[in-house]
Amino acid sequence: MKTRKRWFFLLLLITCVGNDAFAEERMVRVAGDPYPPWIEGKAGQKASGGIAVELAQELFKRLNFATRIVVYPFERGMQRIKDGAEDFILMVSKTAEREKFILFTPPIRHSNWIFYHLKEKPFSWETWQDLQKYRIGYVTGNNIGTDFPAAAEKYNYYIEEVKADIFNAKKLLLGRIDIIITDKEVMQHIIRQNPEFHGKFESYDKPIFQSFYHFGISKKSFLVPMFYKINEVLQEMKEDGTFQQVFCQHEKTFQGRCENK
Repeated sequence: MKTRKRWFFLLLLITCVGNDAFAEERMVRVAGDPYPPWIEGKAGQKASGGIAVELAQELFKRLNFATRIVVYPFERGMQRIKDGAEDFILMVSKTAEREKFILFTPPIRHSNWIFYHLKEKPFSWETWQDLQKYRIGYVTGNNIGTDFPAAAEKYNYYIEEVKADIFNAKKLLLGRIDIIITDKEVMQHIIRQNPEFHGKFESYDKPIFQSFYHFGISKKSFLVPMFYKINEVLQEMKEDGTFQQVFCQHEKTFQGRCENK
């Protein structure tokens, strides 16, 4: 009898350990950078919300996976995806270099990269050489195409790099830089959320670069065999109104108008 009890408890222990290991395998590790309104939260902590965060949570809920979404400075998040320390990354644009270690979903949104400046200090530019006289703020690791980096090298631009757009906005307000390169929608959100920026900044809408943002899967992730299924579920979410609902809750539109507008 004692022997049978020992075997029973041993089997129970193995079952519990096995279930825990399975649960760990079913946890999708997601990386995002501070990118409001798409990704909200402080670097090094779990994401507190955002359009992309909510879409990812719904995506993996439909696939019966739990998610752990952590905010990292952009370059750190990319490195973790490259190393396989994260499975999934939010709001990343496609480049040939990134395609070596990321599988990209269909586009989530279109983006326009432009300059912002202090309203009290008028600014305009027509040619790349025009930017030579300005102190330029830039977020490390952002993909802004090849034209600007080539011009920066040719004309020896003065560029200061930071880890997030909010830091550039603060430096611009203090006059430590003259212009900043940013995604227009992201900067609009940052201005709305921070009263000290109200009425202080102005955009110059001649685009530096235009691109699409995607979700990305690390090529070292257990999600790789599910790539086409993930894309299928994302398409279902677009067709059944989930994208529109989430976008509208954050005062954005997706393929149409929001009902409350």
